[in-house]
Amino acid sequence: MTDGRRQAQIEELAQWASSADARAAATADLRRYGLAHGHDQVADVLGDVLVKIWGRILEEPLDERDGTSVIAYARRSVANSVTDLARGRHDLSLEDLMDSGYTPNPDEFDLVDDPLIDTGETVSHVRMALHGELSGRYVQSWYVAAALVVVALSQDDLAVAADIPCPSATHGGAVRPEYWAALAYAGQDRCFADPDTSAVRERRSQAMRRVQQTLARALAATAGDSEGVR
Repeated sequence: MTDGRRQAQIEELAQWASSADARAAATADLRRYGLAHGHDQVADVLGDVLVKIWGRILEEPLDERDGTSVIAYARRSVANSVTDLARGRHDLSLEDLMDSGYTPNPDEFDLVDDPLIDTGETVSHVRMALHGELSGRYVQSWYVAAALVVVALSQDDLAVAADIPCPSATHGGAVRPEYWAALAYAGQDRCFADPDTSAVRERRSQAMRRVQQTLARALAATAGDSEGVR
């Protein structure tokens, strides 16, 4: 019964996150705080919410006994996410923040666990969905390229090249070598600049989040046929 609830909630969440209602909610909240509210900013907010709630549902289905629906929970999460943005003024670019003397968090961004992809059929569907992302007007191709690398490394017995950067325990946060490799293979050399300052780590963390959001959208697109995703 729990697995059925989990799958139903994931499907409801994914459908809402790609809806006009979700985009309107994120846009309204961004405008309320005077933040940039273009397509990219709205997509960032919704992608962040999708990843976070997806990860929570995977741990345990949301409790809807008090009458709170998945959509209501997602709307609150959008509002909370925008509030966090407003407090941190994350609408500024990293370069602007660095120029103004901003010192990022020294730890890596703590990625939530990716949904597991168990079957070859599901992998094929996810890869097709990722290729479909390339047709999006506002999607940068390196997001997709990196996400495809993550999928490949999670499924295939592949070894990365010796010169590909690899995290160590000193980097803090979640140590995710597959995301490091994905960024490197996607040509994001700026994420591995030397010296490895807090600003470089912040850039790398933001890039990893973009890749995970892209992968989450692909997984959401295949949710209806994803018995292999748990």
